[in-house]
Amino acid sequence: MTPVLEVTDLQGGYGAVRILNGIDLYVEEGEFVTIIGPNGSGKSTLLKILMGEVEADTGKFEWGHAVKPGYFSQEHGEVQGNEEATIHDWLWTFCPDQPTGFVRAKLAEVLFGKDEIDKKIGALSGGELARLVMAKISIEEPTVLVLDEPTNHLDIASRQVLEEAIRQFGGAVCIVSHDRFFLNEVVERVVHIEHGDLTEYLGDYDYYKWSREQLLAEEQGEGGDQGDDGLARTSTGALTKKELRRVLAELRERRMAESGDLRAEVTSLEKRIEEGEARKAELEAMMADPEIYQDAERLPEVSREYNQLGEEIVGLMERWEEKLFELEEIDERYEAEEAALRGDL
Repeated sequence: MTPVLEVTDLQGGYGAVRILNGIDLYVEEGEFVTIIGPNGSGKSTLLKILMGEVEADTGKFEWGHAVKPGYFSQEHGEVQGNEEATIHDWLWTFCPDQPTGFVRAKLAEVLFGKDEIDKKIGALSGGELARLVMAKISIEEPTVLVLDEPTNHLDIASRQVLEEAIRQFGGAVCIVSHDRFFLNEVVERVVHIEHGDLTEYLGDYDYYKWSREQLLAEEQGEGGDQGDDGLARTSTGALTKKELRRVLAELRERRMAESGDLRAEVTSLEKRIEEGEARKAELEAMMADPEIYQDAERLPEVSREYNQLGEEIVGLMERWEEKLFELEEIDERYEAEEAALRGDL
């Protein structure tokens, strides 16, 4: 296979703080790779080094011949300073030789309707900014996508557009993301960074989780004494297999008890958002029909419902993001507790 990226003994960080400790990474043409790890482990730092935004301390990296990266950063720095420009005019600057219809089509691909193309960049939400940057990357026609938390602030419809775009993309994809549901849909290799070191798993996110559990389970020992905490341990101080299973079962029960209502609310919000988006699409179709403009009573009603629904969806999305963040915090806390228990093996 044709090499897309080769990283050799890369070390880097900020000032005296070393985050990456001799990273080696090889990406081939057509691979979908995700880079995951705890907050502060160096995932985004690695991408910034690869994109020339941060210098490595030592080591090297090399993009393959004729490789053209398309970069999606969390900060969306490319739009800063353009707050007064419309999304149409800003996007057109990246394809000035194309007709306006081409720009409109690119905006439509990322779910901007014809009535939204004159929106000012400064008035866009986080999700809308992300979609606009996705359109810009599409125009650039990169051969590899480098995406840093691309699903942040995206609604369900936008996430589906992104997932489909990645599936249809012909080049390699490198993604940093905490979104385990999204990762399971698109990636085929997981690169885990922690304590400056890198471990690779050939499979999706679920396979990565399973593999880590299996590797840790192989280190378990049977038999032992009871420690000061009342847990059965081996002579080395590790939990026995039986004791670990019991403790992990209790941990899962506590996790579900704490997060059950929150998970149900997230699911309910997602359903309401999907229903709202479906109704919004129906209203857009109505307003696109010339006959409605002959009905003096019907048009204002449809327009009013459309505007109210848009505001409602924005509110639902904000609440969905808030609850999803709370749920992720709970999951991360329990995963850390589980990792600590398994680390005793």
